[in-house]
Amino acid sequence: MYNPHFRQNKKGLPILKKTEINSIAEKFVLDFDPDALSDPHPIDIDQFTEFYFGLQLDYDYLSNCQCFLGMTVFHTSDNIIIYDPKTKTAEFRSADCGTVILERSLYESKQFHRLRFTLAHECGHWIFHKSYYGYRPCEVFLFPQENYFVQCREVNQPDRLYNRGDKRSDYQWLEWQADKFAAAILMPETAVRNFLSVKGIYSYPEVERLVFEISKTFDVSKQAALYRLYDLNICRDSARMNSTEGQLSLF
Repeated sequence: MYNPHFRQNKKGLPILKKTEINSIAEKFVLDFDPDALSDPHPIDIDQFTEFYFGLQLDYDYLSNCQCFLGMTVFHTSDNIIIYDPKTKTAEFRSADCGTVILERSLYESKQFHRLRFTLAHECGHWIFHKSYYGYRPCEVFLFPQENYFVQCREVNQPDRLYNRGDKRSDYQWLEWQADKFAAAILMPETAVRNFLSVKGIYSYPEVERLVFEISKTFDVSKQAALYRLYDLNICRDSARMNSTEGQLSLF
């Protein structure tokens, strides 16, 4: 199994560039599903999580309003907070170290693109952030969903939404790193470029058509595909992207 090496600060927070995250993700893909780069297809993120990493995948209600999409448990604990829709109260449950809990209502409502991205995001936390949480007993990492995403504009967003010189908190960096990993593992750069080359696609006048092709090929949301194409500098027309963003469904 591939074991990445990367720099960390004194608190265990990884110091990573987008290019490094892309490279690490592709090495995982090569180890897990080597044909995925030359023959682009959806990564089986469930298999990647459970059988490649050996993480325990579970579903539960994490809030009363999908405030959280996923949770990665770094230390075995009896104090994992969940929501009981029958009693409409918060409760505690047990979870072992290495458990990934996804919001059950996403599965029930068949929001599979959101589940795939969330699960890949949680894998990013497990890969990069064990050291950061390693010294904190009973620490649980929570990944907020769309409400947080919309308000803070952090999750699955292109970097152009940040201003130069903006200082991010540790939490924002953790989310950014896990988010970039999720995009890179579901849509590896080499696979994306190979797909466009084989199809004879180098740029489309209609960004929405290009986004649709990537979304269908890699089984991701249109919004995730759009941001990935921006990150890879395949879509450079910010004005067109802005007009397209309002038309694409989020997941």
